[in-house]
Amino acid sequence: KYADDLGHRIEFYKRYFPSDYVAQATKIANEEKDIAKRDELIAKAAELQGKIDKQVEADPERLFQTQLSDGGWGFNPGAQADGKWSTPDGTTSDPSPTSTSLLAFHALGLPADHPVVKATIDNLLRNQKPTGMWKIASQTGFVSTSYALNALSRYFPEEPYTIDPSNYSINDDASVAEIVSTLRRIYVDATPETAAIAAPLTSHPLAVVRYYAALTLGAVHEASYVNHLVELLDDQSKQVREAAHWAMRQTLIDDKGWPEILAAANTGDDYTREAALRSLVMLVDSEMPDSSLDHAKLTATLDRALNEDSHPAVRSWATRSAWQWWVWNPATRESINKSWIKL
Repeated sequence: KYADDLGHRIEFYKRYFPSDYVAQATKIANEEKDIAKRDELIAKAAELQGKIDKQVEADPERLFQTQLSDGGWGFNPGAQADGKWSTPDGTTSDPSPTSTSLLAFHALGLPADHPVVKATIDNLLRNQKPTGMWKIASQTGFVSTSYALNALSRYFPEEPYTIDPSNYSINDDASVAEIVSTLRRIYVDATPETAAIAAPLTSHPLAVVRYYAALTLGAVHEASYVNHLVELLDDQSKQVREAAHWAMRQTLIDDKGWPEILAAANTGDDYTREAALRSLVMLVDSEMPDSSLDHAKLTATLDRALNEDSHPAVRSWATRSAWQWWVWNPATRESINKSWIKL
C-alpha cells in the first residue's frame, strides 16, 4: 500500500525471518504421526519459502525504479506499466519511506558506495533539520527520526571508544570558555566518573556553567545527584531551572528521586514548585515497570498543586502533568478525577 511497506518487507525477510525456515518447519512436521499431514506441512513450508524468495527478489527492483530524482522515496509505492514501476508526477520524498528503503538495502547487503544507496544516504543527510530531527509528513517527527537514525547507523555504526576521565579535567584557573567547552564534552560522554567532575560546578557563580553542569547530571541518572538538581530548581537563572527540571525528569524516569521531587513540589519556593511540577510532566508508564513511586503521594501532590497552590505557573504545570499521568498510569485516574472535579 505504501512505499515503506516494501522496505519493511525486505528487511523482515532478509534480516529477521529464519533463513532455515523450511528446515525448521520440516523438523517440526516430522513429529507428525500422520504421514500425509506431515508431507502437507513440509510442502506448504516450501511453497511459502518460494513465495517469499520471489517477492524479495522483485521488491528491490521496484524500489530502484521508484527512487525519486532527489534520492528519496515518497509514500506512493508506484504503479507498474509495461513492466516498469513509476510514481505519479509531483511525488515528493519523505524521510520515513526513504529510511525504510535504506534499511532494506542494508539487509540485502548493498554497500554504502552503491549508487542507489549513496543517493539515499545523501538525501537523508541533506534533509536533516538543524535540530537533528527528520520531519516532513509526520506529526511529530518521532517516527521518521527513529527510522532515519536506525537506517544510517546500520551503514555507519558508532565506533566504541574509551572515555578517560582525565581527559575531562578542569583546572582551578580554567577560563569560562574552557569550563563550558569541557562541560559540553562531558555531557556528550557522560559517565558516573565524568559527571563527578561536573557536579561541583552546579554552584558556580556563572549561570552558563551551572546550566551545562545540570545537563550533565541529567545524562547519568544517578541518585547521588538528585539533591544537586533539586537545589537548582530555584536558581535565579531561567536557563538553569530549565536544565535542572529536564535533568530531574530524566533521573525520575530511571526511578530515582521521587521522594525528593515530591517534597520540593510541596514545600519549595515558587521557582522550585513550578520547576518540580514541570519535571513531573512525562509520558511514562510507572506501573508495568513496578516503579518505586508512591502513586498516592504523587496524586496528593498534584491535588495540592491544582487546588491549593497560590502560584498560577504551578497550577498550570500541575494541570499538564496531571493529564499525562492520567493517560499513562491508570492507577492515578480516580484520584486525579477527584482533583479535577474540585478544580
